[in-house]
Amino acid sequence: MLLSQLPPPDEHCVMTGIDTNILVRFFTRDDEAQAARAAEILTTHCSGDNPGFITNIVLVELVWVLSGHYRYARRDIAKAIETLIHAREIQFEYPDAVQYAHRIYANGLGDFSDALIGATSQLYGCGSTLTFDQQAARLSAFESA
Repeated sequence: MLLSQLPPPDEHCVMTGIDTNILVRFFTRDDEAQAARAAEILTTHCSGDNPGFITNIVLVELVWVLSGHYRYARRDIAKAIETLIHAREIQFEYPDAVQYAHRIYANGLGDFSDALIGATSQLYGCGSTLTFDQQAARLSAFESA
């Protein structure tokens, strides 16, 4: 489906998509000007009536950047995700999958991305997700291929 074929957005609720780099600047504050702009974006463009929209891909990128490039500890990344989960101004692509993935990740039971993949697949009715990844296969949503 082409973007031009998508149905028009609901005129009563206009969400604003939030890209990974906005969240990275907001949480890391490594560039003060961009961090201030990111905070402004999140406070002025995101509200309970018109929330900021965060896709699964953005969350996976956020975890990857914070853990890889910035070397944030798992507990600090889990706290950042928790902050987003509790913000009423934020809407997720699959909120239940995000909460599940956060619990798995925060408790050290698996990777955030694996948990999110498994939970999203289950939401779509998959009995399991086949994988060669032995760590992912330990999660209930996966099955070793």
